[in-house]
Amino acid sequence: MQAKRIKPWETLIGKVLVKYYHKQSRLEQLRGIEVILLGDIREMEETIKCMMDTPKMTAKYGYSPGGGSNCSDPLASMIEKLENATQKAQQLLPDKYKRLISIRYRIHEIREWMAPFDVAFNRLTEEEKRILEMKYSWRRSNRSIADMFHCTEKRIRSIHYKVIKYITICFQKQSGRKMDAHGAGFYDRIVV
Repeated sequence: MQAKRIKPWETLIGKVLVKYYHKQSRLEQLRGIEVILLGDIREMEETIKCMMDTPKMTAKYGYSPGGGSNCSDPLASMIEKLENATQKAQQLLPDKYKRLISIRYRIHEIREWMAPFDVAFNRLTEEEKRILEMKYSWRRSNRSIADMFHCTEKRIRSIHYKVIKYITICFQKQSGRKMDAHGAGFYDRIVV
């Protein structure tokens, strides 16, 4: 029995697709962090806004911030806590904004890197997309994918080969260069 000879571009595209699915999961993580940061920022801004209303409250009850008070101690301690929370929020808010900007920039970089793949993937069928995801994200073998799809392993191999070849052609058209035996000009451009 002869061993099937794997073409270099098949291995190369496989490595790039593994990286694509890794970046896709990282993108989902970053979007989750972005949502959490936006919630934190919104909460801090509400705390600061609430503190802006404190002078109205202190004037009403005769309490001067940081000084003596004509009112009961529980109210004074509550206003002190509010002042401390506001100062802390004002100190942390710039850092939260910096982190949010950094995360949004990273999201933009990842989406820019993924854009050529997304264009190629939009033309694939759902079955082809699922096969690629199982193969490169879940690291499933052709046999286990065939079991999931209730078809033969040969059918999965042929679909996989067809899709890999299609993606290679898409990138050759996009870059304007043919990919040689070692993938020169393709891998350098994609795997940054």
